[in-house]
Amino acid sequence: MNLDSNDSARDQLGAWRWMALLLFALVAPIGLPAAKSERHQAECRRRLAHDPLVTCSDLSLYTAPDCAAPVLCHVQAGEPVRIVRGWTGDDGRFWIQAKLGLASGRARRGWIAWDG
Repeated sequence: MNLDSNDSARDQLGAWRWMALLLFALVAPIGLPAAKSERHQAECRRRLAHDPLVTCSDLSLYTAPDCAAPVLCHVQAGEPVRIVRGWTGDDGRFWIQAKLGLASGRARRGWIAWDG
């Protein structure tokens, strides 16, 4: 009788092994990439000093670093702007002197108030 209980335990252990192997075979490939696919790392491109920045919102280009100064033109969102230098005004506000390339081909320089 002892032999029958050993055979039964061995059969149960064998069934568990097959179940574990089948489960591993079905679940393990989930973490693998699909056939013929390539994984790419996200490319990080740093802005070079001569690359223009693109405005995110409409801005005013002033003739001087002062809100009371006349407005040269309005810069629309998405327009490229080159930064020339920065300046802190008497009121503590930071100003950026920017060069704006207009569609007509004429470049225009002015000041943009930085609220960031």
